[in-house]
Amino acid sequence: MIKVIDLLKEGERLLARAEIMNPKVDSELLYCYIANINRSEIFLRGKDEVSENVQSRFFELIGKRTKHIPLQHITGRQNFMGLDFKVSSDVLIPRPETELLVEMAISEINSLQQGKKSVKKERFFVLDLCTGSGAIGISVAKLADCEKIEVTCTDISEKALEVAKLNAASIGVEVEFAQGNLFEAVAEKRKTFDMILSNPPYIESRVIPHLQEEVLYHEPILALDGGDDGLDLYRKIVAEAPDFLNPNGILIMEIGYNQKEVLISLIKNNGNYGENYGIQDFAGKDRIIFAKRI
Repeated sequence: MIKVIDLLKEGERLLARAEIMNPKVDSELLYCYIANINRSEIFLRGKDEVSENVQSRFFELIGKRTKHIPLQHITGRQNFMGLDFKVSSDVLIPRPETELLVEMAISEINSLQQGKKSVKKERFFVLDLCTGSGAIGISVAKLADCEKIEVTCTDISEKALEVAKLNAASIGVEVEFAQGNLFEAVAEKRKTFDMILSNPPYIESRVIPHLQEEVLYHEPILALDGGDDGLDLYRKIVAEAPDFLNPNGILIMEIGYNQKEVLISLIKNNGNYGENYGIQDFAGKDRIIFAKRI
C-alpha cells in the first residue's frame, strides 16, 4: 500500500507534467482536502499508508487539476481574510491581493467608529459593487469593529448573487443583496453610503485571450473584461459614486497595476472628490485607489 509521501510525489509529478504552476502545493492541498487535515499535518503523516479509497479519490481530483480546472473549483472553497468562501465558475475566485482593499476599509471604519478621526461615526452604510462571491462586503460586515454596520452587495449576475447569499449565510452575517449594473441596483432606493468598495473588471479586452487556462476557461469573463483599456467600469463608478456617497464618504477600488495615474486624473477632474491617493501591494504594484467625497 502506498504511503502519503509517495502519493503526494506522484500527484506532483502528474501536475508538473501537465504544466500546473505549483504542482507540489496543489498535490498537497488536494490530499488535505480529501483527508480533511491542514498542510502542517502532512509532515506527521508522511509515512502513513493510504487506503485504496483515498488513493482513488486523490487521483480523480489530480486528473481534474491536470485539465487546468482551478483548485478552488475542485474543492469549491477559497480562504479569504481567514473566512471560508464558497466559489464556483459563476464568480471570480477571491485573490489574496484583494485582502488589502478589505483591510483598508476595515481600518477606516474602525478609526471613524472609535473617534480617531475628526468625525466620529457610530453607524456605517457600506456598498460593495461587483460583489461576485461577496468576499469584500461579507468580510467587512464580519470583521469590522462596528456593531451598527449595514452592507449592501450588488452584482449584475444573478448566479453570482446566489453564491454570495450562500456565503453570507454560512459565515453568519446579515447583508443586503441587490441585482443590477453598478449603481442601478440601488438607485431606486435613493440610499446613500459612507463607503463604496469595488473590485470591478479591469483587464484589457485584448489581454483576455492570453490569460492562464484556469482563468480564461473557468472564471466568468464578465468579471474580468474591463473594455479596451480596462477602465470602462471605473469611469462610471468615479462619475456616479458622488451621488451615492455621503459627505466625506469614501470610495476604495482595486485597480490594475498600470491604471493608477489615469484613475487619479479622473478623480481629480471630477470635482466631487477631495483627498485621493493610490496604495501599492506587497509586490510593489499599484493596487488600491482611495478617494474621499467632498
